[in-house]
Amino acid sequence: MSYIKMRGWDVDNKKFLPVERLLFDINCVLISKSFYEEPKISRSLMKQTVITLDSGMTDHTHWDELLDKEKIAWLSAHFKNKPGNFTGKKIFESDIIKIHNYHYTILKEVKFLDGMFCVVSGIQLESVRHVMCEFHVKVVGNIFENKELILDKKMKLNKNEVM
Repeated sequence: MSYIKMRGWDVDNKKFLPVERLLFDINCVLISKSFYEEPKISRSLMKQTVITLDSGMTDHTHWDELLDKEKIAWLSAHFKNKPGNFTGKKIFESDIIKIHNYHYTILKEVKFLDGMFCVVSGIQLESVRHVMCEFHVKVVGNIFENKELILDKKMKLNKNEVM
């Protein structure tokens, strides 16, 4: 049996929460960090917490490119593994990815639309899996902690359009 992996962005505390189980009630959603602990009430989850899905894919980041705190977090979460087993950062819905080829580098938000993880290119949806095969892709942030990455990109595009 496989499980859908998720993470929750706590709007009030501005941090990600690990989510193992969701129980829906009329006015709130109960979040549990493991199957064995009692769920905690997240006050009106629709306003307080945003749940994002794991795409099941990892980017092209190498172990030596990680920050020390990212290395420690990965080793503590994967205590049986060694740095040589690191395959890249997990890609979640709402992550901001840097897509690079020989001619340009762009930033895109990962979305879950029409049953697939994708990035929006103009009016088209591009599958993240397809983008990963064609280009060099790295997770550089997410829309909750790094909104400025997407905002800066939009501002630069607007300036270029005026010129």
